[in-house]
Amino acid sequence: MQDLTLNGRNPIYLAALSPGVVGGTIGTIDPDSVSNGSFNINGGRPDEYIVVIDGAMATRTRSSGSMVGTLDVDTVQEAQVLSGNYSAEYGRSSGGQIRFVTKSGTRDFHGDLAENFRNSALDANTWTRNHSPQASTAAGPAPYRFNQYGFDVGGPIFIPNHFNSDRNKLFFFWGEEWVKRRYDTTNTGTVPSVAMRSGDFSELLNPANSFFGKVRVINDPTNGAPFPGNIIPSNRISHNGQALLNIFPLPVAGFQQGTTNWIGTKSTHSDFRKDTFKFDYLITDKQHLSVRAGYDPWHFNAPFEDTFGRMEEVWSRPNRVRAISLISTFSPTLVNETDGGDRCGFRSRDGRLRGECPAHAGGPTRRDPRRSRAREARRLHALGGQIRLSHCKRSRAQEMGAIQRRVDLGSEQGNLSGRYPAFRACLAAWCGCDADLPM
Repeated sequence: MQDLTLNGRNPIYLAALSPGVVGGTIGTIDPDSVSNGSFNINGGRPDEYIVVIDGAMATRTRSSGSMVGTLDVDTVQEAQVLSGNYSAEYGRSSGGQIRFVTKSGTRDFHGDLAENFRNSALDANTWTRNHSPQASTAAGPAPYRFNQYGFDVGGPIFIPNHFNSDRNKLFFFWGEEWVKRRYDTTNTGTVPSVAMRSGDFSELLNPANSFFGKVRVINDPTNGAPFPGNIIPSNRISHNGQALLNIFPLPVAGFQQGTTNWIGTKSTHSDFRKDTFKFDYLITDKQHLSVRAGYDPWHFNAPFEDTFGRMEEVWSRPNRVRAISLISTFSPTLVNETDGGDRCGFRSRDGRLRGECPAHAGGPTRRDPRRSRAREARRLHALGGQIRLSHCKRSRAQEMGAIQRRVDLGSEQGNLSGRYPAFRACLAAWCGCDADLPM
């Protein structure tokens, strides 16, 4: 491990070197993650193996593929993969085990310093950004700052002439690593044109339209006949639907990439710290006590929880794994090891709405978790009509943001509104209807 270049310095990917392990690759850059590596060990599924650190399980039993403890590679003494036919002491899993043993202090003091650095000044621009009409985006790569730095130190604990003067009883090892990332995330999407927002879908009569590349006709749901000129009359436009439509951004002038006509950039951050503390005490020549604690707080955001960055999630994930081990040697042929440990990992997620959501006009806000859904619905009274709250923090599945209009928008495969979620609000904006757009 000392001589191996490990991308991201995440020791979980050392498992990829073992026979029978497929899936993740040792080249994966995953420094600030609590992933278990998503391996298949001897054909087992990725959620059927566990990760163990100094005898304590570090896998989240409630979340497959996730751990509550990660390691700085400089704190790892040994990595072991048990792929099958292991003894009864290694129970708990059907798909294998990845086991780590951390370093201990020695009679002499030793330490290391490490720093990995990446910067967008050393990168080329991406193809998508090169084609952006926004000069600041096309001018160069997205800002990116990556710093991974840390230290570890170990040695004896002693008081000269009073305690452990020979430095062979009590030892410590302490390691810390910080992983900090700052970068921009770019996303693209398809939104209705400015004309469509006023009910004018005449551009869809052009076989070369950028949305479908062929003619699409909108039918009046009251009689099934096409709207003249593919234009919905202004007196058929619903104010409620228009308010919903305003959740979506306008197309970005000059940007067209396939069917997408919108591009946006948001800042992204991730701060991860890996702490390891270990103490070893040789009680007697035949008894060895080891105590280890790991603490891994992680704070990061997800700016594009919906396509257009109207909702941002800010996460806090403190993770902790502790282990204690007592090894007793009773005879040359009888050794007993008693292990214990616990793990704790939970997630705190704060959802924030951005922009001009009708319910939150005026900029970034957050939903008060103490506010009942009924009270939230009353806050949306300005929209009028029949509305349904769809949990403001979760708009990935509801592209319209905090609310959905109670209208029948047709099948997912059978019309424009199903193919492009943004058009659901667009078509709902007219006459409170389900203006059909057959294939």
